[in-house]
Amino acid sequence: MSKRSIVKDLGVLVLMLVASLACFWDVLWLNFFSDDYHVLYRLTIDKIFWAPGFFRPLSDLTLLFSYYTSGYDAFGFRLFNVLLHGINAFLLYKTLQHLLELKQPQKQAAAFIGAMLFVTYPFHTESITWIVGRASMVANFFGILSLYFFFSNLSYKAKIAASCACYFIGLASYESIIVIPGIIFFAAWYYTTWKKAFIAVLPYAVTLALHMVVRLTVAGVFAGNYGKDMFGENQTNYAAKFIKSFGRLFVPPLHNNLLLVVLFCLVFTVIIVSFVLVFRYRRRHLQFYILLWLFLLVAHILPTAFGIDTHTSDGDRLLYFPSYFLCAIVAFLLCITTSSKKIVVATSSLLVLANFYFLKRTNKNWVKADTAMTEVFNSIRQNASRPIYFINMPDAIEGSFVFRNGLYEALQIHNIPGDVRVINYLLYKDAMEHPQGILPVLQGDEGLRLPPAVTITLTAFKVDSLANGVPVTKQVKRDPAAAILYWNRNKVVSLLP
Repeated sequence: MSKRSIVKDLGVLVLMLVASLACFWDVLWLNFFSDDYHVLYRLTIDKIFWAPGFFRPLSDLTLLFSYYTSGYDAFGFRLFNVLLHGINAFLLYKTLQHLLELKQPQKQAAAFIGAMLFVTYPFHTESITWIVGRASMVANFFGILSLYFFFSNLSYKAKIAASCACYFIGLASYESIIVIPGIIFFAAWYYTTWKKAFIAVLPYAVTLALHMVVRLTVAGVFAGNYGKDMFGENQTNYAAKFIKSFGRLFVPPLHNNLLLVVLFCLVFTVIIVSFVLVFRYRRRHLQFYILLWLFLLVAHILPTAFGIDTHTSDGDRLLYFPSYFLCAIVAFLLCITTSSKKIVVATSSLLVLANFYFLKRTNKNWVKADTAMTEVFNSIRQNASRPIYFINMPDAIEGSFVFRNGLYEALQIHNIPGDVRVINYLLYKDAMEHPQGILPVLQGDEGLRLPPAVTITLTAFKVDSLANGVPVTKQVKRDPAAAILYWNRNKVVSLLP
């Protein structure tokens, strides 16, 4: 590699790091969220490294590294995530330089555009802002590095050894890259024959088998807790889940179902039109264009299996790996569509700005979640002299996690005194039914009703819930001397006992 190439690569790397910082500057300063506290408490206080039902040793090691360098300062943890995201964008740039079937300078331009689209892609916020979401980024770092080596100019044995090693290491962080053998198969088939493609996949199959042996030996699980979500009896409508999750690669979460359907239909129409246009006017690129889409479909297997929320950003971390290939497709299509540099620059700039706009909108939801957490902490501090009952503890805000898990661990990590008992958690879908806020309703002799699920009497809390689809009501005995706090969708409110 020439000195000029090294300088150019360093320039692109710095640009990707700066772009990543610009995208996530407003969330760098936020607290930990929900499961962050649960995992940090397990690792740093309980000193438990292997979590039942999960296999995340590599991700947990990076969390311990951040803890030993930053303590319980979330800024240091999140800075690690943001910088890693910039590095991942740079690795995509380098991979596309090997992968894309374009002549220079088109290949260079497409690789750079793909990396810029990736670093600003609007649905990466969950992976970066949520500290434990880094598991997907760490896995994808090794995943894209694995593909980089496979498409590199190294000797066959060297590239396969390096690629499989990265694949094995990445699997120790998150399962999103488990589908890499499928990508290798289609790539090998494209460049050789289907028989040789099966041979090319064998080292990756052996690597995956070795990972499974280690996983079962160390953690005692195969699919773990998430496997229940993938293969549960109510999770078998994969066609619908594919349409929803695939549409969410392009469309932000919306509460308007009709608009979502219209936008999804528009997305699929544009995809079909793109194939028609490439077939008609750029036929020499058609086979490679199909290959890129096959990569995307393979990478999208896990999001389809798990499902992606179409109304909030919950689950967006699963889109991190597929977004590599989506950004590559858009960049490739843009560069083969026109030879005009001005059109390429203008169009790619508009796409990056659109990404940046929608990303900042998602960031705001995490800022709101952080504000809600601060309210909860402050209200507990103010009432620490007596027991506290908390009604409607916020679960999440627009998919940005608040306290679906980790409240008690958070109180200990932040040294917040208080005897707190959570009566119920307020799901965001229930909060949406009260756009003006949740107000208590007096129900005569039955007591005070706090929607959506709690009734307060002189001696107890009655909590409505569902057990296997059947409505049930549980009672929690009430201490008359205790404080009663509730989240009204906008702030914490105190009810006098």
